[in-house]
This record gives sequence, C-alpha cells and structure tokens, in this order.
Amino acid sequence: MREIVYPELIIILFLLLSLLRPFVKGLWAMDGLVWLPGMSLLLAAGLFPAYGFRPECIPLLIYTLIVNIAAIPQVRESAGPDTREKRYEPKRALSAAGIFVLCAVTAPLFIFSPKIPQGLLSEGVQTRIIRNESARHNYFLRIYSPLAEESGPRPLVFLAPPEAGSVHTVDRICAGLRDQGFMVLSFSRRGLDFPAAREGKKYYVSPARINAMWQAFRNGTEANKANTRGKFLESERQKDIEFLLPLVCLNRDEKGAALIPGLWSSGDGLPVFIAAYGAAGSAAVYLFEQPGFAARYANVKGIAAVESRFWSSYQAAAPRDMKAQWLPQPAIPVLYLVSDRAFAPAQSGGKPPRKARPNHYRAVLDTFKNTAAPAALAAFAGAGPFAYCDYPLTHPVYPFLFPGQMKNAAKSNAPVDDAAGYIGNFFLMLLTRPDLLNEPPARPDDSPAYNPFIMPERRPVFSNTLLELRDLPVF
Repeated sequence: MREIVYPELIIILFLLLSLLRPFVKGLWAMDGLVWLPGMSLLLAAGLFPAYGFRPECIPLLIYTLIVNIAAIPQVRESAGPDTREKRYEPKRALSAAGIFVLCAVTAPLFIFSPKIPQGLLSEGVQTRIIRNESARHNYFLRIYSPLAEESGPRPLVFLAPPEAGSVHTVDRICAGLRDQGFMVLSFSRRGLDFPAAREGKKYYVSPARINAMWQAFRNGTEANKANTRGKFLESERQKDIEFLLPLVCLNRDEKGAALIPGLWSSGDGLPVFIAAYGAAGSAAVYLFEQPGFAARYANVKGIAAVESRFWSSYQAAAPRDMKAQWLPQPAIPVLYLVSDRAFAPAQSGGKPPRKARPNHYRAVLDTFKNTAAPAALAAFAGAGPFAYCDYPLTHPVYPFLFPGQMKNAAKSNAPVDDAAGYIGNFFLMLLTRPDLLNEPPARPDDSPAYNPFIMPERRPVFSNTLLELRDLPVF
C-alpha cells in the first residue's frame, strides 16, 4: 500500500479550497483563503529537505508557484487598507482550468508516492561517530544487529553506500541482510555523502558536488570531464574503506575501544564481507587488487560491487571514444550486480535499439571476463541502475525513470528483499564453500560443517536473474 505524506495532502487541500471558492458562495466572504496558495508553496518547497529529492513533486511545486504569481493582485488587495468595501468576483472558468491542472500535477504523487514510511529504521540499530583526525573526516556509523533471540558471533557485512543518497538508499537493504543473519555496518561521511545522516540530522553537500555526481553517473564512461569527477568519487571512497576496514576487521574504533561492544575480539577472525555501491564498489575491487592487501585482511572473504562503473579504468581520449584500459584483478571473489542494460539484447530478450547506446558497463564486463579469481556477473531481468537499493520502496519514480532494457520483464513484488537476499546468498555461498577461497574448513579435525559463528539463512529470490559465473557454483 502506498503512503501519501501528510504535507502533500495539506498542499492539495489548501489549493483546492482556494480554487473551489468561486463555486461555493459561502466561501466568497472568506478573504483569508487568498493566503492558502502561499502556505502551499512553503510546504511544497519544504518537501525536498524533509523527504529528499522527489521528482514526482516538481510538477506540484511549479504549479503552486504559478498559482501564487497569479494570485498576487488578490493578495495585495486583501492586505491593503479596508477603506472601501471589497467585492469578490468569481472566476469560475479560470478556477475550473486550475482544478483540472491540479489533478494532472498531483497524479504523480499518488502513482509514485513512497510505499513505506519515511525515515531511517531505529529498531536494532546502533549509531556511532568515528573521527579520522588526519583527514578531518567524521563518519556516522549505523550498526544493524540481528533481532533474533539466538545470540552469538555472526559474519559481518561492511556496507559502503552510494555517494548519492547514502545510507538513506540502503537502509532496508541493511535490514534485509541483518534479518538474514548477518551483522551489518554501514556509514556516511560528512562532506561527501549526499546526505550524510547522524541521529535524525542530515548534512548536505554543495550543488556543485551534486552536479558532479550526476555528471559522473550519466557520462562518466563517455566524457573526460565527467570521468574525472567519477575518478574523484572512487578515490574518496577508497580513502573511506582504507580507514574504516581495519577498524571493522579488528572491531576497534579509532581510540582502541570495541567498535561493536560484545560482538567479537580481534583474535576471533570472523568472516567479513564488503557490499559496496557505486564508486565504493569500484574502490573496493581496486584495493583488493593491490599486492598484499587481501593477505592483510584475510578475514574479508568476498565483495559485492553493486552498480559500479569503474571510472578509474578509463583513460582520457576523444569524446565518446573512451575505452577501459586498466582492468583490476581482485584477489577475492566478487559479485558484480548491475542493471540488465549491461547484458546484450540477445541475452536479455530485449530488442536492439535503433541507435546504439553507449554501454556504461564496458569496464565491468571486461573486468569480469579477465579476472582470475572466482566471480559472478548478475542482473535482475528488467532492473535499472536503481533497482538494488531502497528506491523501489522509498522513491518509486527513480526505477520508473531509469528502467532496465527488458521493458516487459516480470517484476518481483519484493525487489528490495530480493536484492538484499541475493547479495546475502552470495556471501552465504562463500561461507559454505571455503574451497573456493583456497581455505581449509574452519576446524580441520572436526566436521567441515563446523563454524565458530551462527550461520546466516538462505533467502528465496523471486526476481528472474541473468547470471554469468567464473569458477563459482550457482547461488
């Protein structure tokens, strides 16, 4: 069931009252109704800082602005001195047209309204602040602990969110992995993430930084300037991972105290997995290509790189002639989870477009094909670039505006649960198959099924999946 936010209903009500005035004689004497459009404009403008950028609200905002401009003469008359009797003149034709347009601009609000309550989850979630003194960065951590009564050590998922949207776009993904049986730790960084989140507060970035994120997303594999912006994002996310990953693996904060109290000690060596979105996914793969990095973090068993474009793999060239020249070779298994646009039309069942579109996933495809470590390349049929986060529930307009290439693909009724379950199943497969990591069982003298931690559960995934594997079983 879709959830209409209350301010939206108030905006519509205020506008309707002012537009219905010519048709209801009892409202003619209520001069105060001319102020309602102004109040609607303030509420419409406030939707964006309160609930994030919602494109479906833009038509209503523009309409409200136009109504206020048209109402300026009435507002001036109402605010002027009452030295003469004011006579209201109904303009029914204009109001009827206004009501018709209002219905048109409010339709997207109902079609693309959030399907779940707004705001971050709080049940079972701890928050921490970590300070990187050398870089002068504040990290706001969110730690998702399983709600099950069974207590004990669990594998940990270190989830690096997308730079645009940050933890607000992966909150339900984190909860899904938590409910599957993992501990989950995510973060946002003030000054980079849009927005960073700290105990109900949001910290935004400059419009120039937002535009840089958008340009990298749209043209980072085609245009040099946009590619440079994408490389900057990957470099910054690499710094984030390099600072936080040692703390996560040792369960220690920057001061040496337990990062997650009561979870485990540094000697337990519990498995850690990295789920990284956007620039963070590329950064994680680049790091685990570096000599000795995987050995230094031996308890990191695998990476899920979600919608990562690998901008740093491209070299500057003539516009629209960029090619991926540097392909990383990560030393641990990687799941590349991408839009179905990455797959050829013949494989996905779609029709080739009349004009060839640039494939933003060229570096991903080449990296997958040339890797020596086990790897998987997967996409949900019909999934666009915003299908593997919370947007299908919180901002349905984004998956609609950026769909996959399989237009008529059957969609799951639980896309967010499927995305979390698919990532979790990949990690679970690595837990149950230590031979894929060239590792012995957890305790060689006992049963190979022995694990010193609580094993997560496998989750059903109802989305149709396009999958290619390299030295991995189906999961």
